[in-house]
Amino acid sequence: MCYKSITTQLTRADAIKACKTSKSTATLASIPDMTTNAFVQSMVSLRSWIGLQKVNGAWVWTDGTKTTLTNWVPKQPSGDGSFVEMYPDKESSGKWNDLASSNKRGAVCQYGGKF
Repeated sequence: MCYKSITTQLTRADAIKACKTSKSTATLASIPDMTTNAFVQSMVSLRSWIGLQKVNGAWVWTDGTKTTLTNWVPKQPSGDGSFVEMYPDKESSGKWNDLASSNKRGAVCQYGGKF
């Protein structure tokens, strides 16, 4: 899997478009394990969208698979939104937070080949 960090602050919809501009089949990053979480976190310098979203009450990745990993900031998810960002800062490094799609964040894209 290849990953790309986007540092422009975008709404979630615009972040998805930015991923697809880089590679037509790219999506926001899925994080199946803590090794991947640490790698993705090493790429982010600002709060960034990842591909986790709440659908019909379940947290699923952009490909529709339910997450088996959770790495929430304490007291999250709080119900602020159905989409997820990753924190870069030291206090909550690599932790996740739920928020609305209208917030502007960086993004981490993934693709099965090279960008």
